[in-house]
This record gives sequence, structure tokens and C-alpha cells, in this order.
Amino acid sequence: MTIIFIMAALSAFLVPLFGRALARRRGGSHGWAEMWWWVPLGGCLMMAALVVAGLESGQVPMVTIRGGLLTVALLVSSGWMVLRKQPRMDAARDILSWLTIVLLISSLIDPPAPTTGAVDTPWFILHFSLIFLGYGGMALSFVISAMFLVVRRRLKNKDLEGIGRLPSLDALDLLNFRSQSLGFVALTAGIAMGAFLLIESQGGRAAGDLTVWGPAGGDLAVGT
Repeated sequence: MTIIFIMAALSAFLVPLFGRALARRRGGSHGWAEMWWWVPLGGCLMMAALVVAGLESGQVPMVTIRGGLLTVALLVSSGWMVLRKQPRMDAARDILSWLTIVLLISSLIDPPAPTTGAVDTPWFILHFSLIFLGYGGMALSFVISAMFLVVRRRLKNKDLEGIGRLPSLDALDLLNFRSQSLGFVALTAGIAMGAFLLIESQGGRAAGDLTVWGPAGGDLAVGT
């Protein structure tokens, strides 16, 4: 049942993408492919897939490979619902859609892999939620940064054909700062919480383990 919802979500992103590409090739109107509700529809289907995956496995779906990929895909696609309020974000929508499609296909390839640890505290769920929120923020920052480089290169080369469909450099810079800040803060908090949860679960025996403090210290170093 989970795979059915994933395939439906995949279709919700693929159909409008190919519809817009076909309309551009024919020089006609995008029509139904331009409707705003395709991304929310795909998001609802991914949420349904996560709920079904949790019911089937009897645990929080985010602790499995498939559930983790679905969660990141949901966060990446949700970024478009924020960006769509900004002017000239059609290119960002297409890039985020393709990134979501790659994540959805990956979730179909990778089978669910339950963890050995018990998930019995809200702190553990919050830890995973922060980690995936950080991944989503960083993925969104990657897309915006790539668009910034493309727009800047086209402006320097005076390649202005169709440049009006792309957002301005100032808008991209501001959005990149916000998404990167969100990703860094959430990822740092999630890693730190995971380290302390592990130490508490092992009665302090993990306090001297470099594998516990390495990710948290590395993440903090990146932000400084």
C-alpha cells in the first residue's frame, strides 16, 4: 500500500512537469499543467504514504530508509509552497520538483530498514524531525544557490532572453540565507539532541566516544 501512494505522489510531480515541457515545445498555454494544486496534492500523497508505512511497520516511519527519503522529499516539495509567494519562481518549482522525484524514486528502490533501537520517547521523534528539517533546509539552499549562479552568469554574459522568468539576485540571496539558516539551526539542534540522547541511553558510557561528538562538532565547525 505504501508503494501505491508513492507512485501516486510521483505521478503528481511528473505529469505537470511533462505537461509544461510539452506546452513550451508547442508554444501553447500550459493550461492544466500550470495549476498550483499539483505540489500540495503530491505532498498529501507523501504524507499518506508515511502514515501507511508507519502503520505497516509499527514504528515511526522516519527511522526507516524509505520513510526518511519520503520525509526529505516532503520537506523539499513544501519549500515550493513558500517560494511560490515570491515573484518569478517557475524555475525553482521545476528544480524542486525534479529533486522530489529523485527522492521518491530512491524510496522505491531502497527497502524499509527498521532500526534496532526502540522509539519510545517524544525526544527521539523530535531529534529525527529536526534532522530531516535540517536536510530539507540545506536541499532548498542548494537549489537556490544553483539558481543564483545561473542568473549571475547570464547577467554577466548579457544573455537576457527569458531572464524575466527568473528571480532577481537580491531575492535569491535573501532566500538562500533564510533556508541555509533554518537548515543549519535545525540540523545542529538535531545532532546535538541525538548525541545527548545516546549518552543518556547508555548511562554516560558514550561520552568519550568520538563517533558521538564528531558529527556535532563538525556541524558546529561548518557554521562558524
